[in-house]
Amino acid sequence: MNSDIYSSGSSREESARAVTRISRLLHDTEQQVEDARHLSDRLASIRQTCASSDRAVRVTVDISGRLVDLQLNDAVTYINPTVLASTILSCIKEAHESARERASILASEVWGEDSDLTHRMRQAYRQPAESAEDKHEGGASRRDDYVPGMIIGPTRSPRPPRTR
Repeated sequence: MNSDIYSSGSSREESARAVTRISRLLHDTEQQVEDARHLSDRLASIRQTCASSDRAVRVTVDISGRLVDLQLNDAVTYINPTVLASTILSCIKEAHESARERASILASEVWGEDSDLTHRMRQAYRQPAESAEDKHEGGASRRDDYVPGMIIGPTRSPRPPRTR
């Protein structure tokens, strides 16, 4: 083995520069990991609230669109149940959209607006795409009021009153 390789001044300088670059990369990587942890905590704490125009309904959702609070005032007793249900679902949808926008802003603050990670996060929290099977009679969407995380079951028609 040639001992001149290890004794030349330029090799030591190159080695020192390489160590410096590696140290910088390691530090940058550790900072990105810390930023990602901090962002994750901030995303988990996102709560967005939306109220109906008449203030009868107020909903709060998390980043996934899950309902975490529902407040109804006395005015709901005078609202048609179908209208009330639609109002609640619309408020949930609007609050979820606001939560997704907030998440997008937080990601771009941490990773940059054009970052691949920011784009991936936006994709993860976007509205589900509407498919052909989500359509029903008249071409109207069955997902108009759907929010991810909601449990949707069949609608039961009211039973006619019993006659004796």
